[in-house]
Amino acid sequence: ITYTVTPTSGATGNCVGADFTITVAVNPKPFIANVTPTPICSGIAFSVTPTNGSVDIVPSGTTYTWATPISNPVGAITGGTAQATGIATISQTLTNTTSSPATLEYTITPTSGTCVGADFTVTVDVNPKPFIASVTPTPICSGTAFSVTPTDGSGNIVPSGTTYTWATPISNPVGAITGGTAQATG
Repeated sequence: ITYTVTPTSGATGNCVGADFTITVAVNPKPFIANVTPTPICSGIAFSVTPTNGSVDIVPSGTTYTWATPISNPVGAITGGTAQATGIATISQTLTNTTSSPATLEYTITPTSGTCVGADFTVTVDVNPKPFIASVTPTPICSGTAFSVTPTDGSGNIVPSGTTYTWATPISNPVGAITGGTAQATG
């Protein structure tokens, strides 16, 4: 913005000097609304790169820093770490160590040049990924059904509603057991 300034002096204010200008450069300050990206599965990276929009002001070259994010419930998510050096994209690979959905909340500070914008939050929903250790059921007699229902705990992560599919099982020795078929529908 340019100001045209008229200096005046004298006891009666009647000594008017020549006009001069003052030009002030005003750099934009980033403003970004809170963000909730699409939920991710455990072990997958999320990525957020704010862009100019109807609400957001994202000057070219804006970078982002953040403190250690907060997990809800506490300790449920690993992989969320602080970022002290400004980077162009908010992204990390997160792991949900529980069998229930959990969230990780980042408080992000945007910076453009020397202008620091107001903090905003990025809240990432991290869905659990099933993990089941190998299972060896009790031996059965020929012609008898077996059943395995993995449960949560003891190293297993079995989110509610987990279903199972499998390929055609392999008999050892080959052809010694019949009745084992593939299951394509969960």
